Amino acid sequence: MAVTRTEIRVEDPEINRYSFDPWDSIGPCSLARGYASIQSTQDSEVYGLWCSPAARKIVEYAEGDVTVIACDSDDEFVEQVRERQAGNNRRGWGAHIDTGIHDGLRQRFVDLGLGDMFYPTQRPAVSESGVEGLDAATAGRSVSDANPVPGSPQVELGSAGPDLAPAPPSVDTPSGGVAASM
Repeated sequence: MAVTRTEIRVEDPEINRYSFDPWDSIGPCSLARGYASIQSTQDSEVYGLWCSPAARKIVEYAEGDVTVIACDSDDEFVEQVRERQAGNNRRGWGAHIDTGIHDGLRQRFVDLGLGDMFYPTQRPAVSESGVEGLDAATAGRSVSDANPVPGSPQVELGSAGPDLAPAPPSVDTPSGGVAASM
């Protein structure tokens, strides 16, 4: 088992954290691609943190630096997410996983034992029998508190290696979005 860390420097001044999970859900770290944001008070145009339990990847954008952490196992993924949670909490920033209204993605985090990282109103409900389940508090919850303007630059993290470049607007996926892969 291994954890791989790849670092990339983005020189394009048009690329920012909203290029990774834009309002139209076509970015490489969007909910539509299986990524949830790990939100904190540090989030801004120059900082963002996302993770995908299916891909077992964590992506961090900080002032033009992109770090992609790829894990071979669920246990490694959980450990890496918890390390980021602990670091954010030490700094007083907090760390909350936001899966929007995507119940399947939300359930995957619960199954991994990360349900305590949701906002308090999104945490799994526990029945009298002790069985966890999704609660209704996720209804109406926004994906992000700050949405970028339409037409903001997109990024593409290639599958052969994290190749960061603006995604060409003419490349459409079967769902009609811009191609981007992690």
